[in-house]
Amino acid sequence: LEGRLHARRGPLHAGGTLGLAGDGALPAAITSNDDMNLVSREHWLAYDIGDAFTLRAGRIQIPFGIRIIEHTMLPRQATRTDINDSQQHGVALAFFSGPFRGEVLGIAGNYQVRPDAYRERGGSAFVEYTVRQGVTVGFSTLLTHADRDIDSRVERTRTANGVFSRYRATSSLVLLAEADLLTSSDSQSEQTAETLPVDTTGFLQADYEVFQGFHG
Repeated sequence: LEGRLHARRGPLHAGGTLGLAGDGALPAAITSNDDMNLVSREHWLAYDIGDAFTLRAGRIQIPFGIRIIEHTMLPRQATRTDINDSQQHGVALAFFSGPFRGEVLGIAGNYQVRPDAYRERGGSAFVEYTVRQGVTVGFSTLLTHADRDIDSRVERTRTANGVFSRYRATSSLVLLAEADLLTSSDSQSEQTAETLPVDTTGFLQADYEVFQGFHG
């Protein structure tokens, strides 16, 4: 159960979500009950700078790859860029100019996670180019560091770099593709550029709209 609000007055606007989660989504929780926590996945203030730029501050979706509702899909989990609870607090600058659009986010950490050692800090960005109507290609990059990684429990620096594309084959069928290269460096292991763990992930998805509002 979740509600979403967006309000605007001139160039200034704000957005946010508030909901209940019976379990999971703990990185988005704003209460600390054993179950049925209040969660806020996004909350931010924004200011439009002319027609091409928007500056936002708050808890923001990470600008990386293709944003899809299937937040459990491996690429979204591996890069920690899902829409469920991977949002981060920080400052973002989005732009839209001609065939280009993109966003850069300076990650200050998830302040709904405690203690501070578990908060990742760094940055993420993407840029997308419209080749022609219905066809886009893009590039994403991410670099974060945590004193204690939420999974490994040791100091970790991780990166993700990838490409993605969207192709509207027909008015009802869209093909989505993404490929990412991942690296990580832990403080408790001796790693060099030659031995740095490297992994890959990606997906190819067909989205078919059976009728307006119903996708398969």
